[in-house]
Amino acid sequence: MKFCQLKHLIIALLLYQISFGQEVYQGVFKRYNSLELGGGSANYIGDLVPWKAFPTMGPKTAGFNVRVGLNRYYTQKFSGKFSYQLSQLTADDNEYIANGKFGGNFIRNLHFQNYVHELSAQGAYHFQKTRSNILKRQRIRTQLHGGLSLMFHTPFARPMVSLASNSPQHKNWQNLAAVNTEGTDYSRFIVAIPLGFSLQVKLSDQFDLGLSSTVHVTFSDYLDDVSDKRNNMSVNPQSDFFDRSLEPFGANTLRNRIPILPNENGSFSQKGNDLFISTQIQLIYHIRRGNTFNQLNN
Repeated sequence: MKFCQLKHLIIALLLYQISFGQEVYQGVFKRYNSLELGGGSANYIGDLVPWKAFPTMGPKTAGFNVRVGLNRYYTQKFSGKFSYQLSQLTADDNEYIANGKFGGNFIRNLHFQNYVHELSAQGAYHFQKTRSNILKRQRIRTQLHGGLSLMFHTPFARPMVSLASNSPQHKNWQNLAAVNTEGTDYSRFIVAIPLGFSLQVKLSDQFDLGLSSTVHVTFSDYLDDVSDKRNNMSVNPQSDFFDRSLEPFGANTLRNRIPILPNENGSFSQKGNDLFISTQIQLIYHIRRGNTFNQLNN
């Protein structure tokens, strides 16, 4: 190798070492923050939509979610995620086929809607090393995240339709937690464990496009106001929301259920606590530390 070529190689290696080495000067990662705003779909899994029915019922019962969050990058491999998320969860037995495999669920005729407010603190593991200098971050990055959430939720349902006119009419949504449908006074504050995966694509010096999917495993069986024991329990006095199998119309869909034919399949429920899956598209803004236009090696 000619001396001139060797000189150029050594200079190139030195410049790379300077650029990369200063990211962790004296072993200290230069921490920074990013903000994110996202939204997408929310799919509930529980007594009205068990896992076995999810492939067909998932698209029919999808709600929405919106999220705002702060990310704090602590090391090249780990960051913290702090966020607020609003998720709309919904399901309706009237979406099942009356004479199908889940005909028992159709006869059961339950429905609900729940707006879940969630504050979460999560940790994220980055598969690619994070650079202190946001201008030099990788084009595509992936991460796993998980943590703890505190949720506040209120399930709602509509009473039986009004038949005062020639056609069925909706009635206003009613708070099911106040109705005490199953005779159980459950808490509307619950703890959950969010677990997920995300992909981030660099758009510009400070902006990324993110794709994220998270499973929110809750410690409650009442996101839908229905427990695993509903089919085998009795309540006295019984509210109008407990047994809705004889209502002629779907209270939310206004679907005509007459004639209500017996189905050999009993209603399917999801054993255990309720959960939901949120899928998001996110816009991520990386906050520069001071004038980072002049800190290209930081």
